Amino acid sequence: MNALYTTTWYNGNDTDPGFTPDFTAYVIGMARFRQLRVENRSCQVAPDFRSHLDECNDWYGFFAEDDGQYDIGWEPLKNESLYNPPFTYQAWEFNTSDELDTLPVMGFVSTYGGGGFVADLGYTRENASKVIQVLESNNWIDAQTRAVITEVATYNPVANLFCVMTLIVEFLPTNGVFLYTDLKIARLFTFGGGF
Repeated sequence: MNALYTTTWYNGNDTDPGFTPDFTAYVIGMARFRQLRVENRSCQVAPDFRSHLDECNDWYGFFAEDDGQYDIGWEPLKNESLYNPPFTYQAWEFNTSDELDTLPVMGFVSTYGGGGFVADLGYTRENASKVIQVLESNNWIDAQTRAVITEVATYNPVANLFCVMTLIVEFLPTNGVFLYTDLKIARLFTFGGGF
């Protein structure tokens, strides 16, 4: 989070939101987390292990993907939540790839759909800290989580380059974790500077 948000200039004056701490790049839009999950009890426990295990959750796949709507803490959705939604309500509701305007991404373990449960971090460090605190205290990442994708886009006006960063943490059903990073850098403006 320290690499995304800055609050003051070198002289102590407040900055406008958006610049990275080194002031060489500007964050386009806002960073967000996107979680992909499998449905609860998406596989069967082998008979020999039923005395040791109550449930099991499958590997990620498009047919095992959880696309439900939940209340905070992955609780079943209540009527009052629809009329008085909590602060991070979108993080508990599935969004399709069309709604998010995203494409599938490939990690080490699997290819993940473009949809998911999205938590936007906002434009300030304070908002991002609050979102992360609410997600952590309500177990946003649990046994059904198969991937958390962090998506950030920046623009560096000095180099005239855009960078789209996709950082994936993949969670295995066996409790293993894989990290995957994908950086796409492009020059979208042919000319830099004024004429």
